[in-house]
Amino acid sequence: MVLAHLQKNGTDSSQCELVVKQAKRRWLDVLWEFARGLTRQEVAAKLCLSVKTVDTYKTALFRLCRKIWNIPSHEPLDYRFFYREFSQYRQEGLLGSRMPEKDPDDLMLCKQVMHRATPRRLDVLREFAKGLTREEVAAKLCLSPSTVDTHKTALFRLCREAWNLSSDKYMDYCFIQEKFADCFDDQE
Repeated sequence: MVLAHLQKNGTDSSQCELVVKQAKRRWLDVLWEFARGLTRQEVAAKLCLSVKTVDTYKTALFRLCRKIWNIPSHEPLDYRFFYREFSQYRQEGLLGSRMPEKDPDDLMLCKQVMHRATPRRLDVLREFAKGLTREEVAAKLCLSPSTVDTHKTALFRLCREAWNLSSDKYMDYCFIQEKFADCFDDQE
């Protein structure tokens, strides 16, 4: 069904380009790996993300692609769509060259948070930056989930102070991952 829709409406690099321009930076990492033909489990392993995080990004990318390609929501999409539509775009080197650069102000604010965090909170921050969930961080660092929550709350407070965000501004793991994903050299 989707293939027929795409054949009817056509696909060109300008649609891929729109997706790349509108997608968040971390989504593009996931898109790049799907365009290489990897499955969601392989993408998760390659990017040190949980499968749940990959699925969240994949859903957001599907929503964006549906909008740009005018694909009705009742038509099913799967990760092979990314391979079909973006593999040529990726092979031509266009996907990598369109990756947005990290905002220098964000980098400075990240360093401020990292400097103010305790060593253990820095460990927790590093794992959240990789895309791990609360439970995965707890297991990896041999902490209880409630201890991870305590560190997470303190990290959110440091982030709110650094970015001058009000306490009623919603903040979740994705904020940490988006801002700090490239801040650690040891992304295992």
